[in-house]
Amino acid sequence: VPAFEMEAIDGTPMSLPGPGDQVTVVNFFASWCAPCRQEAADLEQTWRDYQDQGVQFYGIAYKDADSMAQAFLDEFGVSYPSTVDTSNRTARDYGVTGVPETFVIDREGLLVHHFLGPITGAQLSREIERALSQ
Repeated sequence: VPAFEMEAIDGTPMSLPGPGDQVTVVNFFASWCAPCRQEAADLEQTWRDYQDQGVQFYGIAYKDADSMAQAFLDEFGVSYPSTVDTSNRTARDYGVTGVPETFVIDREGLLVHHFLGPITGAQLSREIERALSQ
């Protein structure tokens, strides 16, 4: 998958590949996207379940205003690093055609699974477990 270096809204560095042996989940979302709102709580819970197991989540707002993206993150209590892709460069690099889209990337930087549309915590956990077991 394409590498990136960005800064999260809170100033946290976001990069792929990340530091050493980790599985990475990249979720493209938007505050105006109803299916993104549908999956937000599951993404946050799955992040909380896996954050101490070598898994990093990143949220990237797509075609969104900074203030609206921040309001979305606050509303759903999103605690993983998230940013706004103001130029949509990263979204283009990933071939994002709409939101939500979620990418699960293994420790080698290879795409394990690409979800188009909203996902559940169970679906995401299954793919994370697969990536962790490789």
